[in-house]
Amino acid sequence: MSRQRGTARPWRRRLGAGLAALWWAGTVLAADGAATPLPLQPAVDQAETWLRQNRLEPAIERLETLLTQRRATGQGASTDTDTAVHLGRAWGLLADAYGRRGQFALEHRARVHAVAQWRSAFGPTHATVLDARTHLALSLRHLQQPREAEADLRAVLATRMDQLPAGVDAAARDHLALATLFLVPQRRLAEAEDAVSSGLRLLRQSPGVQEARLTPYRLERAAIQIAQGRPADAESVLRRILAFLDSQGAAARPEERIRTLRTLGEALLRQGRYAAAEQALREAVQAALPHPGVRDVDLNLARTRLSELLLFQERPAEAEPLLRAVLDSQRRGVRGEFHPDLFSTWSRLGRVLVQLDRGREAVDLLTRLVDETRTVRGARHPDTVHALATLAWAQQDSGHTAQAERTLRSALDIADRAEAGALAEASTDMRNQLGTLLLHEGRFAEAASAFRTALQGTQALHGATHPEVATVQANLALALQRQGRLADAAAVLRQALAVQEASLGPTHQRLVDTLDTLGSLYSELEDLPRAEASLTRAITVHRQRVPAPDPKDTRLARLQGTLAGVWVQGNRLSEAEAALRVSIQTLEAADPDDAALPHQLVSLGGVHRRRGEFAQAQSLMERAVRLRRARWGPDARPTAITEVALARVLDAAGRPDAAEPLLLHALHVLDQGPTRGTPHVAQVHQRLAEVYRHTGRPGPARAAAQAALTLYERTYGPQHADTVACRQWLDALTAGR
Repeated sequence: MSRQRGTARPWRRRLGAGLAALWWAGTVLAADGAATPLPLQPAVDQAETWLRQNRLEPAIERLETLLTQRRATGQGASTDTDTAVHLGRAWGLLADAYGRRGQFALEHRARVHAVAQWRSAFGPTHATVLDARTHLALSLRHLQQPREAEADLRAVLATRMDQLPAGVDAAARDHLALATLFLVPQRRLAEAEDAVSSGLRLLRQSPGVQEARLTPYRLERAAIQIAQGRPADAESVLRRILAFLDSQGAAARPEERIRTLRTLGEALLRQGRYAAAEQALREAVQAALPHPGVRDVDLNLARTRLSELLLFQERPAEAEPLLRAVLDSQRRGVRGEFHPDLFSTWSRLGRVLVQLDRGREAVDLLTRLVDETRTVRGARHPDTVHALATLAWAQQDSGHTAQAERTLRSALDIADRAEAGALAEASTDMRNQLGTLLLHEGRFAEAASAFRTALQGTQALHGATHPEVATVQANLALALQRQGRLADAAAVLRQALAVQEASLGPTHQRLVDTLDTLGSLYSELEDLPRAEASLTRAITVHRQRVPAPDPKDTRLARLQGTLAGVWVQGNRLSEAEAALRVSIQTLEAADPDDAALPHQLVSLGGVHRRRGEFAQAQSLMERAVRLRRARWGPDARPTAITEVALARVLDAAGRPDAAEPLLLHALHVLDQGPTRGTPHVAQVHQRLAEVYRHTGRPGPARAAAQAALTLYERTYGPQHADTVACRQWLDALTAGR
């Protein structure tokens, strides 16, 4: 843990004082010899050794003292080449140390001095000067001057290109840096691919170039293809790289194998091949561990990607130790508990804590991350925006939805005010997040509006056929469905399905999910042939993905249960009962606590209800309610929805007195939070109206029916089929029929 303010060692509080004097105030050490001047080269060598040992404070103090003394004695500028070289080294090392401590303004100033010293030693176009100018350009990125940084790097690159064939390696390297550090983060992926290709061409034209020198460029090209939504193309490139590395045997660099496996894991993940992706990422981690010479960054990236996969699969308990190991490693190279280099890891850890139901801990951590990032980076830095978005997600998950919305809208305000394009991707992601929050709050029209804006942004960033486009379309379809606009929702979901087929191929897991949802939508529309066709195709695709029969395949059991529900609607009760019994048996064998089991029990109860077998139906429904209460609690929305199904059976069996308390409890639960004012609540009012009618209470029956009609009109509109049916029923009640 970091020390409390005011408890740092006295010599740590003085760090930076010498350099501040040197740059701004002009204060110098006393000229009467009170301080013994440090010898130049030994002092620089010692500081370099300390930096390699991660001893930042003594290295900074040594270098600041050295440079201040030389200014005090009139030796701050070089008088000969050797002195200029050592001064250039001193400023460059000091810049490295400041960067590792998160003091980016000081880092940039030190690099300015380093360039000046190297230039005085070698002239303006020497390779060492160009390297220093590259570092200077990159330091501008931390100061939120990406355009100036890119322009400076391109100027260096232009000079290198003029010097060809000399310096071909450095020119290729700068092409790679241009792609990875500037073009890819800005989603200028076509330009990035061109830059990497240019670097490859330069190296291939070099006499006697070895294949191994091309590997980093091919790896980056594969990473760009993944970002472009072409994971299958990337996989092909990566497997060729792995084959080449295998052919090299012990001569292959272990870090390149680690990077290749890590990138392969990402490509497989994007294709929905989760088991293969996990295997590749675990191989990357294991490949790094036996090699102490491998850079920590490669091992950390492999662990990070593996943790992301585990998070995606909702396995946070396995992800947490990986991320904490990454944090421990990263802390050894920097100073400050919330150094900017640790930002993304802290953010991921916050997401892990949310999934582990440690919401309060997550909110506290992410609040600190926002405060520290705002202090170090500034209120409008992209890291601050991302930290706010992650905090909003944790606040929402912890039940503080109003606070989450305020946090998220403040982040969106910063993103919208940013320089054109600078935070476009963050803005789009946050609008999608806002739509999800509004959807959770039952504000369906606002959610749909947010999703439409997010969809436009996603299409502008990634193109019309990128997988992320389909993700936002699926969210928009859900918002439309909740508004009762079922036909519109189905149309949007068909578009999402077409995008997934084009970008992910015909057997991706996401196709199964989309076809499942589309089948349910068609079922609500009572378009039973299309519902059956969608669900049957979902089952076919799933079986193609899992060709070996598995008696505990819960995903297949859920799909078959949903299809059986369509057969129930079509009065194909025998087929539905057989499928549901197989589905229930599979779920019970695999996991008796599976969240889908109560739903299948309710569906099978519906079969018996339609046959008039109310005792069997009641038994199944009661079991479903018990499972819901055990998993979610008595006042949870899933429990309430299941109670409504049980109440319907009891009312049909001639026991409206037993149905009434269930419906009143369900109404109390559903008429608050995300389901408040939704068709779910309208349906409960309708069921209550029937119970009141059956118990001879026409006044309460009409009041309940009127409440249902009001909600239908508000959410579905006056002409929707459910609204019209409810109005006709109210008219019949009023007429005493």
